[in-house]
Amino acid sequence: MATATIQDGALHIELRAWDALLAMHGSLHIPLEHITSARAETAPPVPLWTKLMGTSFPGWKAMGTFFTSDGFAFYDYDAGSTCLVLGLNHERIKTAVIELDPPGDAARIAEAIETARR
Repeated sequence: MATATIQDGALHIELRAWDALLAMHGSLHIPLEHITSARAETAPPVPLWTKLMGTSFPGWKAMGTFFTSDGFAFYDYDAGSTCLVLGLNHERIKTAVIELDPPGDAARIAEAIETARR
C-alpha cells in the first residue's frame, strides 16, 4: 500500500517501508503532464513470470517492476483490491497499478489527476 498526494505539478506516491523493500523500489514522483490516464479499478490478476525486480506471490500480491506487452509496469497491490491505475508517457514505466491507503483514495486521486490535467 501507499499514500498519494498531488503538489507542485506532480503526483507523489510514498510506498510503505515494507512495500518499498519488497518492491525494491523507492517512492514515485511523476509530473502530471506525464500521466496519460488515471482511473480507479480492481487490480488485474497478479502476473506469473514477468517480474524483473521485486516480489510477487501469484494470485495474491505483486510488488515491483514487471514486463508486460505494453512495456515496463510498476505494481504494488493485493489481488482484488481497488487500485490507482496510471497510464504514463515519457517515463521508464508505462503503467503503474498501486493500492492506496486508505482504500477510497484511488478514486479521489484519479479524479484529482484528471481535473489537474485539464
